[in-house]
Amino acid sequence: DFKFLIQFLSRVLCSSFECQKKFYNEKGFTVLRTLIRENWIDQFSFKTYLTLFSLLQSLKYEDLRQQLFVEILANFGFLKKIDSKQLQLRILKNWQQSLFDSCRILAIQTGIIKQILPAVIHSFSDDEYEQHRLYFYKILSDCVISTEMNMQFIEYIMNHAITCKKDI
Repeated sequence: DFKFLIQFLSRVLCSSFECQKKFYNEKGFTVLRTLIRENWIDQFSFKTYLTLFSLLQSLKYEDLRQQLFVEILANFGFLKKIDSKQLQLRILKNWQQSLFDSCRILAIQTGIIKQILPAVIHSFSDDEYEQHRLYFYKILSDCVISTEMNMQFIEYIMNHAITCKKDI
């Protein structure tokens, strides 16, 4: 059972720092992402996402935290594979309200912040993703507050890119 696997994995990883190091060395979250995408994407729920988010906060091995963050929790391609637009929006809302706020340094270190605009342009530019773009915009806006980025420039680029994509 998929839910049992995620809960079991969380317990094992939280039990030992050595388990976390070994799981990282074996690219555990990369493998898990592939398994979910190929076998269990239809079983991936918001509860599953929150379990993984909670696990991220419990992990002590920083490299493994980064792997979980990049491979699953803040992965644009993974998010796009989820069929339910409502689930995508709930996850994006969590990104904006919790994940990117509590993991801002992790998001900057891993380069995820720099990938938001390309993700919007390549994957979320259709009209049906307007709500998704709103959350991406809010994430970027929150990052502007903590950095020296120019929000007007980001707005211009985002609008221009979406307009250009629609004209093609």
